[in-house]
Amino acid sequence: MNITTTIGMTCAKLTLPLTILVCLIFVLRMIGKNRDKQSWINRLNRRLRKMHIPLGIALAVSAFVHAIFSSTGILTPIWGALCLIFLILTCLTWFFRKKKGFNFMKWHRILTVVFLITFVLHLSELSSIKTENSYESRSNESYSQAQINE
Repeated sequence: MNITTTIGMTCAKLTLPLTILVCLIFVLRMIGKNRDKQSWINRLNRRLRKMHIPLGIALAVSAFVHAIFSSTGILTPIWGALCLIFLILTCLTWFFRKKKGFNFMKWHRILTVVFLITFVLHLSELSSIKTENSYESRSNESYSQAQINE
């Protein structure tokens, strides 16, 4: 395995836990609404909110590096490219948070949901690609073996 593949795979493996941490804030907020402010859920949520922006930046950088080093390329029309676009748009909403008439949190949450949907579709797309590739490689191996036997 070469260095670019290693970098791409490492960044790909980082995106899942970073995505979970970044999006867990919303889930914990919903769960913690009817609980005491000192409950472990609300304390964890406060800790994660302090790290939300650095985690989001790390997620965006990791996803971008993964896209650059992926075998399909950054502009290939797959769910991963759409996922990256929605992640970047979600991050960009932060820059417009103080603009009058722009409901920052509404758009941030909508784009987060769309990002998560495309992320799940991207993950399912990858498992189907792996299945197809393993089938093709097995059929090629058996064909090669048949040629060897002749």
